[in-house]
Amino acid sequence: AIQALPLVESGTADAYGFGDRELALACASHTGEAAHVELAQAMLAKAGLDKTALECGAHWPSNHDATIALARAGGVPNALHNNCSGKHAGFLCTCVHAGIAHRGYVKAGHAQQEMVRDAMQSVTGAAHDVDRCGT
Repeated sequence: AIQALPLVESGTADAYGFGDRELALACASHTGEAAHVELAQAMLAKAGLDKTALECGAHWPSNHDATIALARAGGVPNALHNNCSGKHAGFLCTCVHAGIAHRGYVKAGHAQQEMVRDAMQSVTGAAHDVDRCGT
């Protein structure tokens, strides 16, 4: 949920009229059911984007029934089915609202990730650092 703080604190959620459903999807993983996919898609549309902007990758829904339904329909999973697509939709909406170029938003040095890092540090009081495991 901390990763969604910039979505709220930047005014993006208010600007796009996001309510409880959108905020919940931006705060947690989902199971790729049709309602989740449709809501993530609608969030992106508010920012003038579509699934091609997502950089989270694609995988089959983790919900068994959703996977079966998608396969029976001859569909293939896309980034909207990714369990983190709601969080990523929130990231992208924040970028667009703030006037930040969204390409590469998943990279550590991107302004969106810096906002998330600042929120994590603010909430936890722990400074960001690099895991030097094995070195």
